Amino acid sequence: MTTMHLAVVVVCVLGVSALPEKQEHGAHKPVPEHEHYPNGRHDSGYDHDAILGSHKAEQEFSNLSPEESKTRLRNLLLKMDQNEDGIISRSELEVWILHSFRQLDVEEGEARFLEYDMDTNGKLGWQEYVEKVYGMSEAEIDEMERNEETEAFLDMKNDDKLKFDAADVNKDGYLESQEFVAFEYPYDFEHMYEVEMDRSMKELDKNKDDLISQSEFTGDLEMTEEDKISQAENFKVYDTNKDGLLDRKEALPWVLPDNKYAAKEEAEHLIGETDSNQDGVLSPDEIIDQYELWVGSQVTNYGKHLNDEL
Repeated sequence: MTTMHLAVVVVCVLGVSALPEKQEHGAHKPVPEHEHYPNGRHDSGYDHDAILGSHKAEQEFSNLSPEESKTRLRNLLLKMDQNEDGIISRSELEVWILHSFRQLDVEEGEARFLEYDMDTNGKLGWQEYVEKVYGMSEAEIDEMERNEETEAFLDMKNDDKLKFDAADVNKDGYLESQEFVAFEYPYDFEHMYEVEMDRSMKELDKNKDDLISQSEFTGDLEMTEEDKISQAENFKVYDTNKDGLLDRKEALPWVLPDNKYAAKEEAEHLIGETDSNQDGVLSPDEIIDQYELWVGSQVTNYGKHLNDEL
């Protein structure tokens, strides 16, 4: 029985209204609310989020005319052009998009913090979190008998507590808004790496040698021969010292994938659609000509980018 099935059993048996999603290794998506090509169709909202760094700003675009959108976008490009040479290079665009993805995580984390902070005191206590997410007190959870049906549920709560403590940087027993963002999006925060690696190694390292073998990397999934070959190639990429095993440092980008690859892909997409003279860089005029791709007919609100230095 899988962990998800176990969680469903616990929900059915105990009437728990909400359970935290169990983070799987390699499961992080940089822009959770959007897929770039859902059902094979291009979602322009993904592009807008990648430039603006804010779902709210993307929604506000509809309040502006195309002319005003172009004007705001041109002002935004001045900020994107870090070396002030009048063009946007691939590296400048990648840096900008990476920063946008992080801002999206912050925006979503802060919104969730307000939802969880039930007493509205600006701090989230562990008990408060447990009751909001698990639908019962920690004492009630701890009274549950540990058996095949409840083990995954109890382990999930214990893992959450370890992550909560790691995110509590000032060790006051509470998470403030920024600490909660690290709790929700640990891949953006180096001080969260160790606790996430510990959780993942507990799940993946079946022989408890603190290393990930190729068979442990693949897991128990049923795969086609093509998938097996693909997974073997992926393993070789992570196995930088070529010893046939992944140590914690090698496994880190697999367990906690960052947004760099997604930012690179998005930059390539935008350049491919915008670089009309095929010189590998983007002029402001080329970008403005494709303003609907970049921001649509919606207000930038300067996305926070005009207030935050990269």
